[in-house]
Amino acid sequence: MNGTTLKALRMALGYTQQEAADMIGAVQLRTWRYWEDENRRIPDDVQATVRGLVAWKWKIVNEASAQIERLVTAHGEPESVALTYYSNLDDWMTQEGAEPVQWRAHQMAMAALAEQFPFVCLVQFKPVEYQAWLAGRRDDSAMRAAWAAEQ
Repeated sequence: MNGTTLKALRMALGYTQQEAADMIGAVQLRTWRYWEDENRRIPDDVQATVRGLVAWKWKIVNEASAQIERLVTAHGEPESVALTYYSNLDDWMTQEGAEPVQWRAHQMAMAALAEQFPFVCLVQFKPVEYQAWLAGRRDDSAMRAAWAAEQ
């Protein structure tokens, strides 16, 4: 991977250089800039992490697209499909098993789905409102989806 590819993939994942330096490379901003400017070799682990995040993003997009297409085939185009959108890292981290490095990639996946399907409605996750709605029930991805659908 060269610096131009690293920059393009970073941007496709929604990261600023500072976020990528912190979350992907665990390096100083200057080091990340050197990589993108092709002044230093990009370490293999950084390349693998970036490639893995891109693959993870597209896995989300492809799986959700397939589910939406099945819904449309079976029932026609819906008025809307609500998807949970995490506008900040703190809210993203309220999920069990969430990794900080995945947050921006998830945002980009949700944006891609909203681009692809005009009836997709992104619902910003609001932890206080969600907890009140949850009312002591077990938190999981299905419950978050149900909450988003009711918003």
